[in-house]
Amino acid sequence: MKIAGAKLEKLRTAGFDGLVTTCPFCMRMYDARQEAIGALLGSATSFPVFYYTQLLGLCMGIDQAPLGLHLNMSPVDQVIRKFEAKTA
Repeated sequence: MKIAGAKLEKLRTAGFDGLVTTCPFCMRMYDARQEAIGALLGSATSFPVFYYTQLLGLCMGIDQAPLGLHLNMSPVDQVIRKFEAKTA
């Protein structure tokens, strides 16, 4: 979890909006375990994580519910708002 935390922190400080993964294990680690990672490292971690297919679906105009975005545990709403603003 220390390695995952370091990667998330590096992405955040580099200015990335989120992380996209195709790996179910990576999704589980980076999306669902951020609270545990933050507790281990002593700092809050709140970084959006998506499956590639979720982002692809958004690009294709598919609604959020069928893509399962409501099941993501990371704060994906901020990225979705940016995405919708640019595609409107």
